[in-house]
Amino acid sequence: MEEPLDLPPRNYTWSRISPDGNRVAMAINGDLWVSDINRPVLNRVTTSDELEVFPLWSPDGRYLVFNQPTLNRLARTLADGTGPIEPLITIEGTNIISPGDWSDDGQFMTFSYGNTQQPRIGVLNMNPVNNDV
Repeated sequence: MEEPLDLPPRNYTWSRISPDGNRVAMAINGDLWVSDINRPVLNRVTTSDELEVFPLWSPDGRYLVFNQPTLNRLARTLADGTGPIEPLITIEGTNIISPGDWSDDGQFMTFSYGNTQQPRIGVLNMNPVNNDV
């Protein structure tokens, strides 16, 4: 059954539901935002000068991993917007880099990178970044 969220009209893109099913992350005009599904209020997560797109929730719902395409990198930040943006991986010479999915234990995350002629897939070990992920 379709149930629209009572959010104001905006340019919403790349929405993802949190692992617990209670929140949705999305990009709006190059920044990441989160809203509670049961109490639809937009909360801005990122405010940097960089473009941030393709949010992906960490398995525990604490972090959002995302693409910063102008920097050719994946980064993450706390989903409540209280933490800094932490770079995860930078790949020069790519015009595609986006988070994919997590291993069941949250130790590894897949990502896509490359270009339209040579797309690739990678696996990022998340333990060196944060042992809680």
